[in-house]
Amino acid sequence: MSRAAAGTEALARRFGQTLWRTRRRAGFSQEELAAGASLHRTQIGLLEHGQRLPRLDTIIKLASVLAVPPGELLVGMGWATPGSASPGSFHCSDDERPWATTDPAAARSAPGGPRAPSPGRP
Repeated sequence: MSRAAAGTEALARRFGQTLWRTRRRAGFSQEELAAGASLHRTQIGLLEHGQRLPRLDTIIKLASVLAVPPGELLVGMGWATPGSASPGSFHCSDDERPWATTDPAAARSAPGGPRAPSPGRP
């Protein structure tokens, strides 16, 4: 997988986690959010599972229904400016997560928080 593809996949996953948390905090079901944003419920599911990146108009619709600024759905995502010998790339910063915590118990219970390793995996 190319570096660009890996960065895009990381963005999709990060956007999905943020959308899921924001939707749950606002008390919407996927169906309710989809109806308010004139989208199909399956599109909300694809976005939340990191299987699709949203278009700009979709981000604006979702943010409007969720009553948050569009930028709140993009927190922690950015573009690393290219250096003289390397291309730029997308990045996701865990440090910018508004739900980040240093408490391991709270991190385990947070959506998208650290998970126990699978058997046989470090």
